[in-house]
Amino acid sequence: MRVADKNLAEIWDQGFTIVEGFLDPTMLKDARDALWEIYPKPEEYFADPSKHPEFARSQFSGLCFFPYPSWALNRVAVYPDLVDAAERFLSTKDIEI
Repeated sequence: MRVADKNLAEIWDQGFTIVEGFLDPTMLKDARDALWEIYPKPEEYFADPSKHPEFARSQFSGLCFFPYPSWALNRVAVYPDLVDAAERFLSTKDIEI
């Protein structure tokens, strides 16, 4: 699904946009499930945060950079319609992931 120009304008105006149905539900589920390969589930983390000190050092703790350990997450970052939106938003085809 191509991101509409009005959505790109919303990013300029308010810093974000919502594109309902942008990702296929199965693709989205697979990516969400893959997050638990990197991060503890909330109930696991909040049951005993001391078991996960790597996420408590700063607001940037736990950042994970591309490529991710799962194809389910990697394919979201290189999703053709997302790349197209980034290129149009940034007015360049010279983008890095």
